[in-house]
Amino acid sequence: MFCREQVARFGAVLGEVESMGARMLAIGNGTASMARGFVQQFKVPFPVFTDPSRQVFALAGMKRRFGIGLHTLAVAGRALKEGFRQGRTQGDPWQQGGVLIILPPGEVAFEHVDQGAGDHLDPASVLAALEAALSEGPA
Repeated sequence: MFCREQVARFGAVLGEVESMGARMLAIGNGTASMARGFVQQFKVPFPVFTDPSRQVFALAGMKRRFGIGLHTLAVAGRALKEGFRQGRTQGDPWQQGGVLIILPPGEVAFEHVDQGAGDHLDPASVLAALEAALSEGPA
């Protein structure tokens, strides 16, 4: 449910991201077939790549967390209230994601590492970080 929520929230600001001259993409950890199905089912408006080995997640410093705590239940309530439902789990359910803003030639200008399931940044915060990163440019 949290991947669906994240994709919907960021899909809604895709035009703003592109108007700043940036690109948006997502990386999952299921199979290529799972990624294609996800894109089709949820009409993901930006490229989705997948890395079943989760090496990209490790290189990016993303966490892998086991278990469901009170925070997860609270954010699940938020997602349910917004209409997102849990479907069949695909890929590694314990692999957490995050947000990276990468400027050419590969400098990480901003990062948020999710601390648990549903620990998503508000897209407005990411847009503000993107605007700041673009105005500062590469170091």
